[in-house]
Amino acid sequence: MNIEEAIHIILKPYVTEKTFSLVENEKRICFLVKEESSKPKIMEAIKILYNETPVGVNVCRTVYGKKACEIRNCGEGKRSCYKDRNAIIWSLLNFLK
Repeated sequence: MNIEEAIHIILKPYVTEKTFSLVENEKRICFLVKEESSKPKIMEAIKILYNETPVGVNVCRTVYGKKACEIRNCGEGKRSCYKDRNAIIWSLLNFLK
């Protein structure tokens, strides 16, 4: 997979009050993804775009019927690139540009 394919799989961050609390408390990030994307493809796209290996991916549907995924960035004792709230907000804002 190359960068162009990864960009087409991960559409944009999914930011609501609930997903933002997941970011702050559990170091999980939510994205809207393409309908055809599978969990392995989503994990590979995150590896390419963020240079971070996700621990797991949960896929669900939003209220509006769009496909969303929740990425678990770090497990027990693993370093995460999202260390604090300011870094998380900064990375989401950069992704939206």
